[in-house]
Amino acid sequence: MACLICGGTAPVWEYGRGGLSVDCAECGRYDVSEPVIEIRAKNGFGFDVEQTRLWLQDQRLTGRHTPLIDTGTVKWNIP
Repeated sequence: MACLICGGTAPVWEYGRGGLSVDCAECGRYDVSEPVIEIRAKNGFGFDVEQTRLWLQDQRLTGRHTPLIDTGTVKWNIP
């Protein structure tokens, strides 16, 4: 499978009810909520790689080892 942020090869597995967990060598481990997955699929949006990685780094510095990207925290790269 592929990292949802950078597109690199990464293990991806189900998280909760319809969400996904990803463990990317470049972006690290993170979870994505079901609503974000649905919005991404429906609209063809991608994540803003730089902004999302910075947000993930900030979350890890505050003790969240597996940050959750949800509708309130997602950083879209909308064309």
